[in-house]
Amino acid sequence: DGIDLAGLLELQKSMVENSTDRALVFERETWTFDDMGGAVALKDEIKDLQAGPQPARLFVRIDEIDKEVTSASTGKVADNTGASQYALKMMLTTMEEFAISGYLFTGGPGTGKSLATICAGNTFGVRTLVFDIGSTKASLLGESERKIRSVMDVIKTIGGKGGVVFFATANRLDTLPAEFQARFNLGTYYFDRPDEKERTAILKIQAKRYGIDMAKQKAPN
Repeated sequence: DGIDLAGLLELQKSMVENSTDRALVFERETWTFDDMGGAVALKDEIKDLQAGPQPARLFVRIDEIDKEVTSASTGKVADNTGASQYALKMMLTTMEEFAISGYLFTGGPGTGKSLATICAGNTFGVRTLVFDIGSTKASLLGESERKIRSVMDVIKTIGGKGGVVFFATANRLDTLPAEFQARFNLGTYYFDRPDEKERTAILKIQAKRYGIDMAKQKAPN
């Protein structure tokens, strides 16, 4: 009867998530950029990327990157187990050797950084993995190293060389080493509070989502 593509996709999800102890999981949310107001410049940037000669085949989301690795891998409070340092090393070398590009999103809480990373893959039909770096750490250093290598191998296998884009969010950048920030060569975007035009766009999206007829709403006194 032909190839069961939906069944193969579910099999792939199960294999990836189980083999990495859920350090990598497939994005389950279904939001797109149509569900997100504002950030017009970023939306256009990603659209141009996907319309270019080498569109991404895999997006990888990393939330709160400033708390996951780098705050414990460098500086006076460095992780003395070596696990954080090895994870940082693997990410740096993998991004360099496999031409993995990246966006770095920073700004205050609740400004849409994580939402943008969710919407990008669904908007352009690109598979998206959520990478929880903390899940690669184990009680033994050797096991932690094995886990991070396994995660990087999966990412390289699915996306291929030059086909992976990382989306990392951070509330602050001062804890991120310069060499790590340099790997996110597609740009650093600051998410500010929405202006009046963006708030109007957000209001329309939320009104439609919750079935509110704005024409019937009374203006505040």
